[in-house]
Amino acid sequence: MLKQLKIRHFAIIDSLELNLDSGLSVLTGETGAGKSILLDALGLILGDRAEASAIRTGQDKADITAEFALPESSPAHAWLKQHDLESLLDDPEIVLVRRVIQANGRSRAYINSHLAPIQKLKELGEYLIDIHGQHSHHSLLKTSKQLTMLDEYAKPTKSLNAIAQTFKQWQETESTYQSLKKAADDRQTRLDFLQFQLKELDALELAETELEKLETENKELSLGTKHLESLQAIDALLNDENTASDLLSKASTLFNELAGKNERFKELAETIESADIQCKEVAADVARHLDSVDADPERQEWLDNRLGAIQGLARKHRISSNELYSFHQSMQDEYESLLNADDRLVKLEKELLAFEKSYRTVAKKLSDERAKAGKKLEKIITDYVRNLGMPNANFSIQQDYNADAKPRLLGLDNIEFMFSANPGQAPDALKKIASGGELSRIGLAMAVSSQSKKSAPVVIFDEVDAGIGGVTGNIVGEYLQELGKEYQVLCVTHLAQVAAKANHQLRVMKMTDGKTTHTQVRHLNKKERITEIVRMLGSESSDKELIQHAKKLLA
Repeated sequence: MLKQLKIRHFAIIDSLELNLDSGLSVLTGETGAGKSILLDALGLILGDRAEASAIRTGQDKADITAEFALPESSPAHAWLKQHDLESLLDDPEIVLVRRVIQANGRSRAYINSHLAPIQKLKELGEYLIDIHGQHSHHSLLKTSKQLTMLDEYAKPTKSLNAIAQTFKQWQETESTYQSLKKAADDRQTRLDFLQFQLKELDALELAETELEKLETENKELSLGTKHLESLQAIDALLNDENTASDLLSKASTLFNELAGKNERFKELAETIESADIQCKEVAADVARHLDSVDADPERQEWLDNRLGAIQGLARKHRISSNELYSFHQSMQDEYESLLNADDRLVKLEKELLAFEKSYRTVAKKLSDERAKAGKKLEKIITDYVRNLGMPNANFSIQQDYNADAKPRLLGLDNIEFMFSANPGQAPDALKKIASGGELSRIGLAMAVSSQSKKSAPVVIFDEVDAGIGGVTGNIVGEYLQELGKEYQVLCVTHLAQVAAKANHQLRVMKMTDGKTTHTQVRHLNKKERITEIVRMLGSESSDKELIQHAKKLLA
């Protein structure tokens, strides 16, 4: 159940802390007092769109917190555990949901103090609250909504999941089949183009890792060639006629002759002789290096041509050289795929037929479940509507199963709610003959009957009794009172008969000091309830006759 609702700086609510009880609670008050604002606040807790304009004038943010108390066995707790959003409080039954709206229009959501995306609020909200709005009965006129309402009552969950899965398989296969079939129309043109492109690529015969190996070898050969050229130049300087080695040798001979005649040239002669020896050793080392250098001009030329061919073809296709191999493979795969398109189409067509057969089997099972539940719902709604002041009414569900229709997500049923209000009147589509008051009664009956199929512990009715009054209003109150025995029911109402049936009554009031306006909510005691019900009956609190009537209603 919803234990507490805290609202700060939202619309005309400055600060409000509302404690709620089990059973049926009604919210009453003058039009414009703020009853709908309370429901709007709960809507934000359930993930409704947030608007900065909802923030109270003069404030920078609005803050709404709802505290629920749910048994640990409830589906909500299972969902919280699944998404790691369990309560951080000592009491494991408490569930806290909070929404903060900022002045820039952004909002933050919290589940049990964990920051959570808005989508998570919407998912959790389905396990917490079910709202029936005052205009929800208008959706009864839409056949798509009628199908949803039937499913809400029938609860064919397994069949709905199965049909969604088989529909997805069929849809994906159908899409692939149609795309391939369309491509087949232009297949020959594409094949000719691919064949022309592949002729050059095939002729190149580029292997998967060849480019990397060629670039590595080219780098090494290029380096070897540079070494060879440098060593050959050095060798020429050291060993050719009149080179450094030859000149040093001649100088050494002359210095040795001088040293034999004059001692003072002896040291210079030794130095020149040592330089000559070192020069000859360097020349010998250069010769050895020349023999060991890995240089192959012919191989280098071949590498340059090979790499040039690869780079040129890559430029032609506007891709990098590194992408050329995978590009070739993808074109080859497409070419082979198109060549085998007929075989693939045949295979896909068989798969499509198999998925469609499976789909229609599930769709028929779903349709049978709907038909069975629909018969029960027809009787329930008819009984409710007759009790709501239309003793001759008949409600029925026209269900057409189109076995030959193209697969759809929700099956092959076409649903139409049918209605007859008077004896001898043939049932016709609800959208054609039902008046506003009749729609209100049917909508309420649908809401009450479907609720027993739902798991949300809190049910909110926002003026679903609009257009209803008198004895019928009393019956509406009885329906809601009965529902309150199993669920926590909150009802916004202007009907005194409904308010009198509530376990708890809260009055919503709009207060002003001439400068600012704010909303207050207070729980009414028995005496205050009498006064409020007299007001709802359209009189002053001093009207003794209506006071007695109010007491009788409450009794």
